[in-house]
Amino acid sequence: MPHPSGEYAVTWSTGLVFVGRMPKTKVPEDGWYRIRLTASAVHPDNDSRVWATLRSGVSYANAPSMFWIDALELTPEPREFEFEAWIRGNHMLQLQPGDYTFERPLYAPIRQDPYETTFARGLAGAAIHALEMERVFPGATPAEAQRMLFGEATVADGVVSSKRPREDARALLQAFATRAFRRPATAAEVAPYLALVHEKLDQGASFQDALRAGYRGLMVSLNFLYLPETPGELDDYAVASRLSYLFWSAAPDQELLGLAGRGRLRDRATLRAQVERMLADPRAEAFTRNFTDQWLELRNIDFTQPDRDLFPQFDEVLKYSMLSETRTFFDELLTEDLSVSNFIDSDFMFLNTRLAKHYGLEAPPALGLQRVDAAARRGGVLTQGSVLKVTANGTNTSPVVRGVWVTERILGKPVPPPPPNVSAIEPDVRGANTIREQLAKHRNDATCSSCHAKIDPPGFALENYDPTGRWRERYPVVASQTEEGTIWKDGPAVDASYAMANGSEFEDVDGLKALMGRDREQIARNVVEKLLAFGTGAQIGFADRDEVEGIVASASDSDYGLRSLVHGVVSSPLFSSK
Repeated sequence: MPHPSGEYAVTWSTGLVFVGRMPKTKVPEDGWYRIRLTASAVHPDNDSRVWATLRSGVSYANAPSMFWIDALELTPEPREFEFEAWIRGNHMLQLQPGDYTFERPLYAPIRQDPYETTFARGLAGAAIHALEMERVFPGATPAEAQRMLFGEATVADGVVSSKRPREDARALLQAFATRAFRRPATAAEVAPYLALVHEKLDQGASFQDALRAGYRGLMVSLNFLYLPETPGELDDYAVASRLSYLFWSAAPDQELLGLAGRGRLRDRATLRAQVERMLADPRAEAFTRNFTDQWLELRNIDFTQPDRDLFPQFDEVLKYSMLSETRTFFDELLTEDLSVSNFIDSDFMFLNTRLAKHYGLEAPPALGLQRVDAAARRGGVLTQGSVLKVTANGTNTSPVVRGVWVTERILGKPVPPPPPNVSAIEPDVRGANTIREQLAKHRNDATCSSCHAKIDPPGFALENYDPTGRWRERYPVVASQTEEGTIWKDGPAVDASYAMANGSEFEDVDGLKALMGRDREQIARNVVEKLLAFGTGAQIGFADRDEVEGIVASASDSDYGLRSLVHGVVSSPLFSSK
């Protein structure tokens, strides 16, 4: 079809995996690939956007599993995009609109809704103007990897050989073990693997195969698979590893290892400078992703899927936008050293056009996630879609589940499991009894009341948010069952009022936030404990309380800024000892 920028292909929104597939992008082998494409929106909405998904997979009807690469926010004017993604061999790219708020064409059979008819109906589509791919090697190029593995050994026709195989093997294994163990490896530690190489050579194996056997042995060594730490004060190499795995989820780089070798990581100024350097590195994205996944349980985002009859507009673009909202919010607090009280409530939030549509808010004019003033009933992590989704199942919500999450994850107060003889509470989707009425039986039970007095208040305050994070005034109840699915209707009104365990009352989520926000020290204390557990792998014990209180107190001047707390954690003896 003619276009100012030339010819282009159009793909439409559908649940069929073969729509939008690009067979010419099929890759010959597993690996990292750089993808450059130019795309634009066809028949966008009032925000002039069409969100599309870029995925990889077999892309045939009998093999529907697809692997997420990214979402593209398309505009009427063509834009260039670039991604790097791991793609499995014989998989290809697939691109199609992924916003389920748009009308979707009929593809059953596809002849009922051909391209011309779909375009004439004005349905939203994604136009692909150009695409190119290339194999990339983020860690090291093949030539660099070859030098690291085989040094100056002779390579001819892909075969590695050496005139001094035993001497070369000793040097190469020593260097490899030092990288693998994240510290200088001793000759005694390398000896068993060198013996394996000698054994292979004696059996007539080539130098290349014998050396590979030694490398394989090193890569199943406990020194490689784990971070061995001697109880007591850690040495500088162990501290370097703790730092690198905390912030980068990767082995320490040469600068960290060099400082460790000179015994410099005990110096507070040096340590602070290294933390700043590591947080400024793009690899620190791993810290935000992995810490929020563990602390806020975002890794459970796919544990349930929203009911398609109740939430037909929930899609992958929205889900990943929710995750990005929370991670970008965390990054903002970390970068600007903002108070951790913002996790409870904040005067700002992050929105893109897809989130704004879902939340019923005005979309930001710029592309991507934008910092905007917090809307009513938003602000903080409690009311972000990602958190509200992981604390609900695919159909309904439970004040108990969300209350436990807030109590443990935000307030840092463990909740014991329920007594074995107490049955679970599930909302009555027929509308005969509200969840509040059902939970009253638990609160009146002496064995349950003490815990429910703590966990029910925040849970009820969040009842105005459905399992996908949208605001609601009423609970949905089943109207009827048909062959096509369940028909829902509005049921009882949501009552979000309650009283805290100390008797303080609130009317809604804003009242809860006001009450929770009074105890900033407890929020900071909890964040410190979660950071220490994430960075050391050990839970905080009673003997660690004084040190935790010291970290919290040291950050009071910054109003318990998140970056200040991170510095306090890393410089604490709890971080540098086992």
